[in-house]
Amino acid sequence: MTIMRLNPRLSLAVLPTLLLAGLASCGDDEMKPEEDPTLTGEWTGQVEVTIPDLGSVTAMVTLGLTEDDAGMVTGTMTWNVLGQTGTGPVTGTHKYPDVSLNLSVTLAGMELTGKYEGKLTTDDRMEGTFSTDDGSISGPMALTRKAAT
Repeated sequence: MTIMRLNPRLSLAVLPTLLLAGLASCGDDEMKPEEDPTLTGEWTGQVEVTIPDLGSVTAMVTLGLTEDDAGMVTGTMTWNVLGQTGTGPVTGTHKYPDVSLNLSVTLAGMELTGKYEGKLTTDDRMEGTFSTDDGSISGPMALTRKAAT
């Protein structure tokens, strides 16, 4: 068996170079997306709300959103709850990962306006809270982006 001995001076000369090369490769650039994800697309999910005199209710929600380069969001919303379907406009802002949307829906002859405040938890999922402007209806809301076809 042959045992190789390294020259201590050579080892000390090479060590700083190896450390610098290792540190340079530890940057977090690989972890960051090239650009922040956009909200543009169709999102579906549900909101668990508490409605006075009815209790806890699950509403199915679909949002069709378009986001411009400045983070301004516009679109439409469809809300289905207790066999009733309503639609309305969506406006808001997105500054990754934060999402703030103003929602309005006409449902069973009533117009409900409210706000969604949440975050993108992945490029294709947002989680947050919905509440009506008067605070009478609120609950957690989670949405997933539908895959493009």
